[in-house]
Amino acid sequence: MITRSIIVIVSVLLGVNLAIAQQNNETKKFSLNDAVSFALKNNDSLKNAVLDEQIAQKKVKEITANGLPQINATSSLNHFIKVPSVEIPNPFLSPSNPSPTLSFPQGIPYSWNNTIQASQLLFDGTFFLGLKAAKEFVEMSKIDIKRSEIDVENNVTKGYYAALIIDENIQLFENTLKRIEKTYFDINELYKNGLVEKIEADRLRLTLANTQTQFSQLKDQKELVYYSLKMQMGLRVSDKIELTDKLNQLMVTDNGTATNEKVGYENRIEYRKLLLAEKLNNLDKKRYQYGYLPSLAAFGNYTYNTFGVEFSNLGNKFFDGSLVGAQLSLPIFDGLRKSAQIQQVKLNAQKLSNTKKMVENLIDLDRTNAQSRYERAKEQLVIQKDNFSLAQDIYNKSSLKLKEGVGSTLELTNADNDLKQAQTNYLTSIYNWLNAQIELKRAIGK
Repeated sequence: MITRSIIVIVSVLLGVNLAIAQQNNETKKFSLNDAVSFALKNNDSLKNAVLDEQIAQKKVKEITANGLPQINATSSLNHFIKVPSVEIPNPFLSPSNPSPTLSFPQGIPYSWNNTIQASQLLFDGTFFLGLKAAKEFVEMSKIDIKRSEIDVENNVTKGYYAALIIDENIQLFENTLKRIEKTYFDINELYKNGLVEKIEADRLRLTLANTQTQFSQLKDQKELVYYSLKMQMGLRVSDKIELTDKLNQLMVTDNGTATNEKVGYENRIEYRKLLLAEKLNNLDKKRYQYGYLPSLAAFGNYTYNTFGVEFSNLGNKFFDGSLVGAQLSLPIFDGLRKSAQIQQVKLNAQKLSNTKKMVENLIDLDRTNAQSRYERAKEQLVIQKDNFSLAQDIYNKSSLKLKEGVGSTLELTNADNDLKQAQTNYLTSIYNWLNAQIELKRAIGK
């Protein structure tokens, strides 16, 4: 009976492990939008940016705590192994008591002291401005999150495009390989029957071997491209994925209308960070200026103590006391420290102003370059598409001439090389065009 129960338990555990293994090996399907959405939730760099924002929020709470009541309690048990003494002038000086001073123990051997103390900041200009600056740092962290989101979206989109491009290239190479294998088989049969020279068959065999090598290299490249995409998405490299969007679907929409849009500098993340940096710099200036103002705090404490000549005497009698008060601190002279700090802030303001002008020029230049790259990529796409069609037509005609006995394998080999080069150029132009769209959107701050 026990053995049967053990078998059932083992079977259940094996079934659970098998189900988990199947789930881990399950192929995950992603459209481009799905891949971007998944990455925005799982990319490790973006997760860190979100954590930085949470850390900044906790920093605000830390600074806020300085303006809330501060309450502390202490309890100390003391044992004077040798009670210190104090000497006073001897008021009973006489011949029988000639010592000029008298010694008295200062305290008793045992004491137990308990204190609770509270304080509250009433006014401090630097505190309130520091709290406001901390909140602005939270906004800076949110901008960093947005920047990370843009980077992740762009990188995943580019990686998705690269994967589709290499998939398409592999498909085209596979078709080319099948054509060459068929042609080589036909020519080799003609050679066996003595209808063509051996060099014709050898030349095609060499072309076939080169194409097979290129095909193997292309499949190795595919693995690396997919590894990169999965890392950008936040997947493990061992995960299996399938891309559901097709290259021709993503090429339907031309986003070139964005080239006519005017740049709003505030749309760019780096410019928004500069504006926030200016705001923080102004807060720094006010904080140092408010440092010349006095600060006011209230405080109070309550003590509850007991004493004894012997340890067992502690607790027999307690003595309590209480105190309330206020403390006003007025800065008088700090060696011109705050003055130097204010001057630094003013110089930083000038630097930020210069940086803003430089960034505005860079944004204008970036947009102009992005627009030019997009237009050139669009032109190249049309040209390379025509070249690819032409190369296919030349290859087909060369293959037909060879079959009809009026062509040569040299002509077909040259046509095949031209076709593969045109194929590579065409797919590269598609990738460049799609990437140019991404870069143009980024340049205008979309």
